Amino acid sequence: MKTLWSFWALLILLMLISSSCERPLDVGEEEVFDVSSIVSVLSEPELITPRDGTIISTTTQVTLRWRPVSGAAGYRVHTASDDVFREIIHQATTDTTLYRTPPLRGSRVYWRVRALGIRGTEGPWSVTRMFFLGTSGGQ
Repeated sequence: MKTLWSFWALLILLMLISSSCERPLDVGEEEVFDVSSIVSVLSEPELITPRDGTIISTTTQVTLRWRPVSGAAGYRVHTASDDVFREIIHQATTDTTLYRTPPLRGSRVYWRVRALGIRGTEGPWSVTRMFFLGTSGGQ
């Protein structure tokens, strides 16, 4: 008797589930599933300051700022001595839209930022910006 009860309960459950579907698929028709509700697509951050080519008259710490990205849980920040980021000076993560670097050395510093999603997703890198440290344009 218990097995018969389980069978009917399962059958009713399956009928309720199938009746909640919008409509059955036709033969050869594919079901399209929108994953954007599960995976957030992150855009690239828009960098604010320092602007490209700015001369910063300090060789200590520099504050980097960018606009927030919708859906971002945090940000990854890179500074480098070259524009392709082979020579990383410093990298860090932050949950705010500004980052104060540790003391920097060199004359030219390149920087970029990418948004980080809640589930570990990464957005694209921002455009690369460069600033000069010291009193002249890297001379």
